[in-house]
Amino acid sequence: MITDGQNTYSASQALSGAGSAASTNSIDHSSDRDVGIGEPMCVSFIVNVAAGGTAPTLVASLQVDSTSAFGSAVNVVSTGTIAGASLVPGYRFFLVVPSDLSFNQHSRINYTLGGTSPTVTLSATLVPRQFAQGDVYGPSGFSVQ
Repeated sequence: MITDGQNTYSASQALSGAGSAASTNSIDHSSDRDVGIGEPMCVSFIVNVAAGGTAPTLVASLQVDSTSAFGSAVNVVSTGTIAGASLVPGYRFFLVVPSDLSFNQHSRINYTLGGTSPTVTLSATLVPRQFAQGDVYGPSGFSVQ
């Protein structure tokens, strides 16, 4: 799958410590950016570096706001709690963007880590839903023979 850097929320973003953190990037859905207009969309996540710490957990939420400061961020959709045992390199999961969603101008991902001294590194990209089905990925740096 080819992804667009302007539709990337996180590119190998290292998360650490219990609590919440915003994605490195947000997406500006202004009038000149018809991202996936008319197509079902999803956020595709891939774990780059396995979760560490004691009993780590992760919840990822898609947030929207009318400003890039996200002072009034609204959670649109969230994953359930993902246990650290699942968060291994190459593990993929998705957030389906609701089709009836009227986006505010800006969107981002909010990550919430739980556990004791949790860590994980992952990437997240907004993609058409059809592109996120059936893809197979390996951890960063793997070789194909």
